[in-house]
Amino acid sequence: MTEDQAPGHAPESTVLEIHDLRAPPLSGIALRAAAYTLELPWLGALPRKLLLRSSSILVWRAQNPSTSRSLPTFPTHPPPTSKSAKPETSDLNQLFYTLTSPNPPQRDHLSLACLHHAYATASSTPTLVVSTLERLIEESNRTEPPLNALRSPPPEHLQTEIQASTERWAAGRPRSVLDGAPFSAKFCIDIAGLPSSGGTRHEFTIATNDAPVVSALRQLGMLPITKSNQDELALGTRGLSQGAGSVRNPHNPLHCPGGSSGGCASAVAAGLVPVSLGSDSGGSVRIPAACCGVFGLKPTFSRISAHGVIYEPDNGPPSPARSLGVLAARADDLALVYYALAAWAPTPGGVPAKPIPTAVLDNVRGLKIGVYDAWNATAWKGARDATENVLNCMQEGGATVKKISIPHLEGIRVANSVSLMRYTIDSLSKSGVYKPSTTNPVLGYGVRMKLAVAREFTADDEIRARVIREEAMKHAAQLFEQVDVIITPTLAIPTPKVPSDVVNGDMDIVTESAMMRFTIYANLTGLPALSFPAGKDDSGLPLGVQAIAGAWNEDVLIRIARWSAQQFDPCVPEKVYNVLHDR
Repeated sequence: MTEDQAPGHAPESTVLEIHDLRAPPLSGIALRAAAYTLELPWLGALPRKLLLRSSSILVWRAQNPSTSRSLPTFPTHPPPTSKSAKPETSDLNQLFYTLTSPNPPQRDHLSLACLHHAYATASSTPTLVVSTLERLIEESNRTEPPLNALRSPPPEHLQTEIQASTERWAAGRPRSVLDGAPFSAKFCIDIAGLPSSGGTRHEFTIATNDAPVVSALRQLGMLPITKSNQDELALGTRGLSQGAGSVRNPHNPLHCPGGSSGGCASAVAAGLVPVSLGSDSGGSVRIPAACCGVFGLKPTFSRISAHGVIYEPDNGPPSPARSLGVLAARADDLALVYYALAAWAPTPGGVPAKPIPTAVLDNVRGLKIGVYDAWNATAWKGARDATENVLNCMQEGGATVKKISIPHLEGIRVANSVSLMRYTIDSLSKSGVYKPSTTNPVLGYGVRMKLAVAREFTADDEIRARVIREEAMKHAAQLFEQVDVIITPTLAIPTPKVPSDVVNGDMDIVTESAMMRFTIYANLTGLPALSFPAGKDDSGLPLGVQAIAGAWNEDVLIRIARWSAQQFDPCVPEKVYNVLHDR
């Protein structure tokens, strides 16, 4: 592979900083005892500090002395200069017909094009599809072990919408080309009529309103059919929850689906729904997308509204690391739903609605690809080989590869953790879900440990994190003047197996940190990022490659997703459900 050098960004100018965490995995009685001890105000102080030391926070503090007494303004990317235009359904319909083959595939993964074709030709109806889907969800949860991707049946009041969609198609007046298509949303995203538990055992009230992302798709006639299971409070990367149990990987149920949007990726990969909405604070859309062999897109921070999430304030600023994103088995479906959300669910008072394009490229010709060799080399061999293969294919397709470097990756990892955990504790404390300095029986033991240790993060740590965020964003802005996209593996390690005792809890911070090695950078900097499937490893599990673009440049990622769909065979599990055929 021949490479040019991006001016000012040679890897020799930066020493790679990545520290592997050291902490034994805990489960069962040991985990329970550790959680109770760490929550104690006085007796828990020393072990909390010892765990902080293992997370390299003390080194991080020494390397980043706090010189400010006040919290710096939260840095954001300057919004795009385009004026907000009222989205038109006709534009979305036109994009659909531009992307869609006149003869959509009828097998394997369910697609939006297949559903549209079935409804338009009256070979099926939304009523029949949803009825079949309910049965398939039940069937998937009766397997041994249960898939556990989707949990709730459709709310009763949705039956009226399902019937209305069927009647619109019968009359030839669908709201849009997406009318009647089912989708799921992560358990932390509000769907009116369903609980938003966030994967916990906490008794949340039934949501009375849709999250803006759900409302946007509903306006287009799509049906928010159910919730997808997740890691508890989105504080994990393996799809585990003491409240809901483990989501399984449809490619091999002995392995994790990734997380925290594990149910979203598992459901899409298994063919239960064509698309699902997830959240991403440290890789929670991209990690499960890689584990399950589907596409996962995290947009630029604040591109799409993140309100309507259980641990987000209704009117205040969203989490400084979180974006809501899309998972889909097909690149064209990812594109359609992303553009719909960017047009109909922009952040209120922030970024203007994105105009829907009339066409989307599907080649990489002329793209400048940034590669940080030392960073990519820290991944396991299967991921390295897949990434190298992608880069070779990109060059054959007319892209150029340039060497780059990114400073302070270890500091970026810690800064993202500090910002996310301090925000999470504050939000959960205000809602009454979490009570510092006391036991929290509605939460799993692993989550309780993480929250207890995070109580040691200080206001000065948050100041340090803000400063590092601003510096990382400035460097990223300079870097993306030289390249269009950065390519990395999505995962640094193979997809892990499901722990043997999920019900009683499991804590493996070493594995979870390794799974986030390549994804956290895009969260702290607020950049858009994509994981796309790029083959399978020797055990038959999918391999994901990540693309990170400059702020507001999701178009480049959609382009790469569509290109990759032509280059690599789809990752299809042995068992795929399909509501159009499994009647």
